[in-house]
Parts: sequence; structure tokens; C-alpha cells
Amino acid sequence: MKSVCYTTQIFKVPAFMIILKTIGENKGCTLSDISKITTITYSHVCIVRKALFEKQLISVVPKGRCVFIYLTAKGENVTRAIVNMLDELKINDNNIDDYALRSKQFIKKDYNYGEEVNGE
Repeated sequence: MKSVCYTTQIFKVPAFMIILKTIGENKGCTLSDISKITTITYSHVCIVRKALFEKQLISVVPKGRCVFIYLTAKGENVTRAIVNMLDELKINDNNIDDYALRSKQFIKKDYNYGEEVNGE
């Protein structure tokens, strides 16, 4: 019988952190730009945008048919803190997907082969 272990990473990066970081790096981006850069679904980006706007972390500027998103002064401070925290944890653009908070937090691994096993 094979022994099975459930592993999870301690640090998970929520979508709002990834989105704020992206807006900070790409000033004046649209929702679809954020969705493409972060690989977060467009509908989830819209939900997070609403929450960030309510917290006054971003400003929304319509230009023609497009809506551009910018960080407010408060948003820049929060983003700076997030970036500093991610730097301390050595989470960067290359490995942030490994730490992104997903619906399935546990990965079932087979101890004998170290392969991911789907299901139970």
C-alpha cells in the first residue's frame, strides 16, 4: 500500500495582492489587461476592483470606451507594503503562481513517486 501525504504551502497570496501589484507595475491598465497579465478570470478581477474602489485603493478613469485603473496615494502605500512583504518572503513574478491562493489548497502527493494524484 502506498503512503499518501497532504502538503500545503504556508504562505498564500490572495488575488487582491496580485492585482494591486499588477496595477502598480502597469499604471493605467484596464481590467482585461489585468486579467491577461495575472491569469485571474475577468469576472474575479471585476469583483476585486469593486472592493478595491470601495476601500479607496484605486481610482477608475473612463477614456472613451475603455476604463483605466490607477492607484490612489493610499493604494500606493498598501502596494508598497505588499511588494516589500513579497520580497522578504522571496516571492517574485517567476514563482507567484505557486503561492497564489486557489480553491484547492491541498495537493495530494504520492510518496513513492512524488507525483500529484487526482482525486482520493
